[in-house]
This record gives sequence, C-alpha cells and structure tokens, in this order.
Amino acid sequence: MENKPSNKLLKFGIGGTIIAALCCFTPILVIVLGAVGLSVMVAYLDIVLLPALFIFIGVTVYALSKRKQEDCCATNNSPDKGETGNDMKQESCCSPWPESKDLKFSTCPDNKKKGQSVDPETLRNLIKKERGHEIKDTGYYFCKAPDCDTVYFHPKSGQTFEKSDIKVRVGLKETDDPVWVCYCFDISKRMIAEEIENTGLSASGDRIRKEVADKNCECEIKNPSGRCCLGEVLAAEKAAQKNRQNV
Repeated sequence: MENKPSNKLLKFGIGGTIIAALCCFTPILVIVLGAVGLSVMVAYLDIVLLPALFIFIGVTVYALSKRKQEDCCATNNSPDKGETGNDMKQESCCSPWPESKDLKFSTCPDNKKKGQSVDPETLRNLIKKERGHEIKDTGYYFCKAPDCDTVYFHPKSGQTFEKSDIKVRVGLKETDDPVWVCYCFDISKRMIAEEIENTGLSASGDRIRKEVADKNCECEIKNPSGRCCLGEVLAAEKAAQKNRQNV
C-alpha cells in the first residue's frame, strides 16, 4: 500500500473495527476473561465495546475520505492524463470553489486546443494589478499548451490574459529555470531533479500529500491552473527518475 498519511489511520480504523466487532458479537472476550478469572468484567463489556465499535467505524470512514482527497490530488491535472471529460470533471481537491457552470471545455483562441475551466478567484490573485479590474465574474478557461503565450481566455467576450499579465511564471509554459511545479511550497523541476540525482529519491510528492491532508494547500489561488499541483510534481519526479536511469 502506498505510503500516504491516511493509510496508517485507515489501518488503525479497520483493525479496531474488526477487533471490536469480534469482541461484541462473538464469545471470544467472554471466554478469555473467564479463563483469567475476570468474569466480573463481562457485565460491563457492552458499555465499553459498543461505543468503541462506533468510534473505530467513524475513524475508518474519516480515513477513507482523506485517502480519496489524496488520490484526487495525485491524479488531478497530471500531464500524463488524457484530456477526457471525466478527467477534467475532477476539481482540485484543495479548492472549495466549484468549476464554472459554463461548458467544461472551450478552445484557446490562439492555438485552438482545449482549455480547462478555472475559477475567477484564481485570476483575481494572479493577474497583475494593471489588468485586475478587467476580470469578469465567470466563464474563464486556462490554456496549458506549452507553446502558447495565452494563459487565460474568456470565450464569450474574446478576452485573453497572457504570460506577461501573470504575477508568477507559468511552469507548464516555461523551459528555463525556474520551472515551477508546486506554487504553494515553491518546488521546481530542477529542485526535484537535483534531489533525485543526489539521493536517488524525491520527498516532494509525499510532502505535498501530507500538506494537503493538513489543509495547507492553496493551489486554487497560487497555481495558475487553479488546481492541485500534486499531479505535476509526481510527473516531474517520474521524468527525473527516468533521466537519471538513462544517464
């Protein structure tokens, strides 16, 4: 099982639920207490075991929800994913905002490739001050094509924002350092490559999973795509490992 922060909690919850259920619904504990001379404790078992069972079930349900959130971030916005409707339907696990109520897809006016919907709040945090007043309330898309200077476009009005309008470097559209893959914790492709070159491993993916689980992620306002950056980080780790093996 992959080493995720939720896995230990999930194992604890499932293990506790099984043990509590066995003690509640089978005579195992009664037999054990009788064998060690503690039969007097039998009368109190229901008072202890039933609440414990419900607590462990609750822990299991909570751990499953956290694991689902981590899995979301591991796959969401990954460069290796196909651009299908089901892929892009998935929102950032870090973001409290829904996607645009407009079409999930629209094509970039410059390269005619599909963009992905992005919340205007992302633009409000990343567009430079001189153009901030132009931001509309809905209907924006993010262009992730590496060979296109357009970052955001608004199909209904024809409005676009280019790389020069953004406060940060858009990692998906850059080739020179720094090429950012994580904006919340300032991780670049070069940092991941150097870590793997020096140690053989990268801790960036695991670190971000933990930060996401601790609700320290702000991808919706820091990542130009408005989505969780974990997919990009994992792709960078995979590419760096492959390059190291080919050397």
